[in-house]
Order: sequence, then structure tokens, then C-alpha cells
Amino acid sequence: MGAAEARRSPSRRLEDSAGQCQRRAASCKPRHVRSGNGHSNGNSGRPEDLRSPEVAGLFEASRNEEESRPLECDAVAEFIAWRRAKIEELPGGERQFLVEYPENDRDCFEQSGRPVISSEYLKNPVAPQPPKPNRSYVIGADSSMGLSTGNPAAIAVIDIETGAMVHSEKGMMSPDRLAYRCGELSDLYNGALIVPERNNTGVAVIQRLCDLGYGEPDRLYRHLDEKLKRKVDEDKLTIDEAFEQAKLGFPTTFQGAANKSHAALMLEESIRKEWLGVSQEFIDEAHTVVWFDNETFGPLPGQDHHADLFMATMIANYVVRTLAAMNAGFVGVMPQVGYAR
Repeated sequence: MGAAEARRSPSRRLEDSAGQCQRRAASCKPRHVRSGNGHSNGNSGRPEDLRSPEVAGLFEASRNEEESRPLECDAVAEFIAWRRAKIEELPGGERQFLVEYPENDRDCFEQSGRPVISSEYLKNPVAPQPPKPNRSYVIGADSSMGLSTGNPAAIAVIDIETGAMVHSEKGMMSPDRLAYRCGELSDLYNGALIVPERNNTGVAVIQRLCDLGYGEPDRLYRHLDEKLKRKVDEDKLTIDEAFEQAKLGFPTTFQGAANKSHAALMLEESIRKEWLGVSQEFIDEAHTVVWFDNETFGPLPGQDHHADLFMATMIANYVVRTLAAMNAGFVGVMPQVGYAR
């Protein structure tokens, strides 16, 4: 299937196939030609008694195939007619149809309002970009054990000035390998700030980054919790003093308005308002990240789906939008990305 073919919806491809089938059916007229013995048959006029059994079998198979085509086309046309009638019947039109009669394993979630990011905002991927002089970058990292039976690790690199995801990758990387890779990318992208998630495996990533010399405030993210932010607002601490007390890494769970679900909503807003441009790899994954009834989110259950790159991007976006103005190792945020207080 070509790229243009893949971009069309399943229903559109089905209707196109039906049209082709109908045109082919119109040309499938039985060929009744007089044979040499005066009898009508389905061959080119050669008497049946002169055909070998092999040749006769080929002619018969060809005629049977042609005669079966209109029947196949009738079945497709019948389905198309039913589909169109059902869409007209349902109050929600095609969107409701795809919820009640999904055509793949994602339609019912994408159309029901459960995806964290609607598919209509996941259509224009950003191409990878090399580092540019005098640009500042943030690296979001979601860690894993690196086991073949587990989840992959993921990395997202965002240009603070433009909001473009200039690099993304995911794979089975152990915590130490993920730390090395983040260090390499930080060196490549002008000393980018590394933001690893602070969870079980993330602690090992953070420790390895410190061992590798990336523990300075301008290279490894420190999270200001609500208590430290309040002290800064009340002039009890300077911003530098607050960062000295802050813990390394992005917390797995944190309270207040800036919780994990809120960070996911911030990511959705950034993409919807085109403050953030994302890679095709992210788009493919985001289609299957949905909200659950307890107001948490994750990949579609029961399928081989993941949300690791989604998490890495969410982390990087959170830092870009909320902490850039606090001077955590990089300078400013352009309006395309959003203003952080």
C-alpha cells in the first residue's frame, strides 16, 4: 500500500474498491462465441472436442472467475449501502457509527471522546532536525528496565524557541544505556536540559547521569514542588536557593494543580493550539493513549500499545511551558510554545 493509499480512511478505501468492482463487473459479460460444431461455448471458438483437458480447465476456471465477480461486487455494494444508511440514521453521523461499528482497533476510542489527544490534531508530523546554533533544548526521558518482555524507554527532544520535536526515539534500553544516550543527545543539542522521570528505574538513570557528569542544574532537571514554589513567591527563598533544595528528576506522582493528568492536559493543549509540533513516531503512539474512568490515562488495554514516548513528550512539554521562566538552565520561551510563570 502506498503512502497516499494509507492516508485514506478505511471507509474511503472501501468505497473506492466498490467503485472499481462495479466498473469491473460491467465488463464481465459472458463471451458466447459460436464454435466450430455450431454450439455456443465460453472459449474463443475452438471446438470443445479439440481442447485438451488442461486447456479446457483453464477456460472453465476463467469463466467461473468472471461470473463470480458481479456477486462479489454486489456484496460490497450492499455493505456500502447499509453503511451509508446507518450513518444517516444515527444522530451522531459517521463519528457515532465508528464508535458503534469500529472498522479497526482504534476507531471506537478515537471517536468516543476518550483519547487524550484527538486524532484531528495528529495529522502534521514534524521532521527530525539537527541542532542549531544558539538554540536551547529540553530532553524528556521515560525509562524502563530494558527487558524484551517489558515496555520500551523513550526520549523526546524539543526546541524551546520553536516548540518543534526535533528528535524522538524509543527502544529497549536499560537505565544505564538510557542515561548514556540522554547524555549524548544533551551534548549534541547544545547542552540540552535532561528531564528523566523520577520512578523506580528513573532513579538509576538519574544516578548514572550524575556519575557521568551531567548532575549540574543546567544539565539535569530539578523539580520545584508546591512548597518550594510558595517560598519563592513569598520571597523566603531565591530561585537559585530553591533549585538547590529541589529533588532531581520529574516526579512520578505529584500533588496540586500540576499533577500528572494536568500535565497530559497541558500536552493536549500545546498540540491542539500548535505550540508544539510532534514527530510521526509520537503520532502513531498517541492515537492509542486514552483516558480511563479514574481520570488517569494510558495505552489501550488488551493490545500491544505503549505510552512511553507520550510520557517523555509530556514531561518535556511540562518543563518548557511551566519552568522555563524560572531559569532552570535555559533562557526564555517564545510565544509559539507558551509563557511559563
